[in-house]
Amino acid sequence: MSDRRVDRSGPNPLIPECEKKVKDMEARGLNFENSFDYRLEYTSLRMMYASDLGREEFSANLRKLSEERNRKVAKDVKPK
Repeated sequence: MSDRRVDRSGPNPLIPECEKKVKDMEARGLNFENSFDYRLEYTSLRMMYASDLGREEFSANLRKLSEERNRKVAKDVKPK
């Protein structure tokens, strides 16, 4: 039986590829609000960062992004 363990030392080699996909989509005008594929790639990228950064730093970064997005949404919503 072969050893199927993956060497997890060092940064995740898929991160640069995923970052490129996200940047390409952004260049085409896609974003979190208008594209499921963008949300999927972006979320995958964040999860890869999570494995590299550690849970605490990832949680702090995600919380910061969520707060920024909530401020933007609140600013864009106009009272009736």
